[in-house]
Amino acid sequence: MKKYLFCFVGLMLATPVASSAANIQHGKQLFESICAPCHGSNARGNVGPNIVDQSVKKIEWALNNVGMMKPVKSSNPQLNNVQNIKDISAFLHTLKK
Repeated sequence: MKKYLFCFVGLMLATPVASSAANIQHGKQLFESICAPCHGSNARGNVGPNIVDQSVKKIEWALNNVGMMKPVKSSNPQLNNVQNIKDISAFLHTLKK
């Protein structure tokens, strides 16, 4: 029984949660104001790399570990909010690869 429960929980964690249109729109607004200057309006890269279709986990890792992102994060308190990061990721997933 435990084996099946672990499999079910693993599948639930691996399955992306659908984002609402409001979350995606909020993510787009955040992206345009904070991220687009470096990543380009289409997220395909400018000064920063292509970030189309990036996961929440990768965005959080970059914000916490990439040297040039630390000043961006510290000057934008919105990037300390996990829901905002999820919304940005949801918007990035709407962009075509």
